[in-house]
Amino acid sequence: MFTKQTLMEHLEKISENAKFIKFDFVSTENFSVSLKCKVETKQNKAYYDAFVLQWIKKFSMFTATTWIVRNSFPKVTRILYRKLYNCHRASFNKKKTTSLTTLNQECRAKIDFKLKFINRNTIRNDKCLREGLNMNITIEFVHTHKLRTPEAVNMLKSTSDTNDLFFKYFSTGYSPTGAKKYHELLICERYGDSPEYIMNANINPTMRHIMYLHSKAKPNNWSNQSFEELMEPRKRSLESAGGFLTYDTLKVVILITPLMKRVITTLDLDHIIVDSTSIGVIKTFLYVPSKAGALPIACILHTEKCKTFYIQALLEAKQALENIGNIIVVPKIITIKDCNEVRDAVKVIFPNAKVVTSKWSLRSDVWRLICSEDIKIESRKRHPLMELFNNIIRSCNVEVGEKHYHRLKDEEYVTSSQLLSKRVEQLWQSRDQWMLKYEDTCMNLVEASILITKEFIRRRCKSFNTYIMVDVVTNILEDKLRNVLLSHVKNQNLVSAYTRSSITSKEVIKAIGCNEFRVEITSSKKPKVIKFRIDTWCCNCSIGRYGRFCEHLSAVLNFQDTELLRSIELTDEEKYLFTEIAGGDKEEENLSMKSEIAVSNDANDNVEVSDSYKDNKNDFAMDVVEEERPISPESLDADNDYFHLEVKTEPLDSNDPLEEDKNISTGITRDMISDNSEEIITREIDYTMDSSRATKVALRNRYENVMRTLNDEFRRLNNYFKMNPNKSNMETMERLARELRKIRPIERVNFANMHISLNNEENNSNIK
Repeated sequence: MFTKQTLMEHLEKISENAKFIKFDFVSTENFSVSLKCKVETKQNKAYYDAFVLQWIKKFSMFTATTWIVRNSFPKVTRILYRKLYNCHRASFNKKKTTSLTTLNQECRAKIDFKLKFINRNTIRNDKCLREGLNMNITIEFVHTHKLRTPEAVNMLKSTSDTNDLFFKYFSTGYSPTGAKKYHELLICERYGDSPEYIMNANINPTMRHIMYLHSKAKPNNWSNQSFEELMEPRKRSLESAGGFLTYDTLKVVILITPLMKRVITTLDLDHIIVDSTSIGVIKTFLYVPSKAGALPIACILHTEKCKTFYIQALLEAKQALENIGNIIVVPKIITIKDCNEVRDAVKVIFPNAKVVTSKWSLRSDVWRLICSEDIKIESRKRHPLMELFNNIIRSCNVEVGEKHYHRLKDEEYVTSSQLLSKRVEQLWQSRDQWMLKYEDTCMNLVEASILITKEFIRRRCKSFNTYIMVDVVTNILEDKLRNVLLSHVKNQNLVSAYTRSSITSKEVIKAIGCNEFRVEITSSKKPKVIKFRIDTWCCNCSIGRYGRFCEHLSAVLNFQDTELLRSIELTDEEKYLFTEIAGGDKEEENLSMKSEIAVSNDANDNVEVSDSYKDNKNDFAMDVVEEERPISPESLDADNDYFHLEVKTEPLDSNDPLEEDKNISTGITRDMISDNSEEIITREIDYTMDSSRATKVALRNRYENVMRTLNDEFRRLNNYFKMNPNKSNMETMERLARELRKIRPIERVNFANMHISLNNEENNSNIK
């Protein structure tokens, strides 16, 4: 959307020395403008056609419209050049029909270009011509249809730049379907998943138009290119950017992007995580854990899931890492998915490393078994059983794990099911393969980042071939990871940065307990309720029951700051390190973040959203709406508040004004007491000791303790409201603020004015 001022600025930008003769602006779909600008004279018709075409192209992108040539006026004599454009939904060359989806809306919007002669006869009565303004542009922007609805933008025509981009896709090994999906993925990553961009045929053409472009590209025989002919341009492009790519006859592609290269040369490779996704082309990523989650160091693409291919892939990846980092890669720990082929290959390539099974793969396998049809367990009983399994998996030593093992072994469903009983025994007998003697504080975030990336590849990239996956890793995942690192450096929500482009649930999600949620599915014929937990990452939905990171988990983690996945604070050196790994903080090069959230530096200021953020809807924040119910002191401590997760452009303020000085636990410092009060206190301490003075000192201490307690309670409520910013809580916050205004701040308290009233019978004292 645009305003009168922005429209005027845009017209001045695309028209040289623009002078407005008429400017009537009613709305973004109804305005009339007449302007004059300067165009070079003594040029041919092709030059003027190119000028007009470029002007129309820029104006169309700004107003989300498409224009067609109505008349070119080839035989004009009284003027030098003229061309008339109509809205593409005019009746020109269209059949009349009653269909609502027809292009023919009899729209009369038009743009008229007139280029006049400049000579002694024409400048006599035209002041603008004497100034060199020889192009007259008349815009009648009055449409008979909506412009920015999803249906309207879907009828726009694809631009020439978009067509050229698809021709480039076809020349580099893309099929029409692959080009369509990859292009939509680029749009989602750069502009968000708003229908304004996804359905805009200007930048995202329809499948019918893509097939038409593909038919035009067939004579070039791009589909007959060999594997080497398609990989060589990608290799040269990546190496020129500072990356690395190699491939062999087995179609094993080793890919290291510039960001991965910086991770290799910066972080230690003592702990390497190997994770594979076997849908379509097998994608194997090598990660290293960090405070920002799992950072990739290499991507391996191969076509077969067997030990031979895994050995070949890991061997070439090891050699590439050693050549790039100029080191010998000898990891101490390698975490893998619970897969025999990967385990055998890792033992061959890294014989001295301790091979550990990833805990997220164990949870996924167990949850898949619990939700299977072979074990008929009620939906409401699945999560308590999974929580018992999760306690064993998260155990750091044998003593703790054994307690949970015996408790799980005696569980009713385990004793009644041979499959579950066998799985419990297998899990406990193989504890040496997954149990570590220590628990890394950032492993929860590492596991979540891997699962989110894995689900992103499963959902968005399952049909991509090797060539497209190379482009996805180098163009999309590279920018995505860069934004994650910069978000962590700026103390923004790290999990939201990971899940920003993930598929999120549009249903209403409610919290029913600590780390437990439920969602009501009303879109199906038979409404149903499913539950999920964010501590075990398990959901009862059709996708989550296979152990996958479903849209419900993504929605909650994207909008809720959980203790389980809260990122670790970085030191100044670590912030500098992650900024260097990200390639520097250059906002103008960040294509994935079209708009940004402007946050005031003052901790007491409110969060403001920039206009571009509101227009583009690139980022989303959570609007939590609590069900109406009476407010009681007990409800403030409850964890089972019901709330809805809705997409709103209302980002939450993550700054806690009470946490500016972390060395102060009570929030009350010596500086908060005025100098006059300090002199009175010192004089009072030196005064003769008597019972009245002792009582006064005791009451002063009690007053300070009350203020400390009040301050701690306010900090707790502040954190609670920050995690649950719903309407009822806002009302409670206002009530609390009114009560706090009645209490005099401690820095304004003059202890000399304190009046002490003693009641010995009740052994009570008051401060007035």
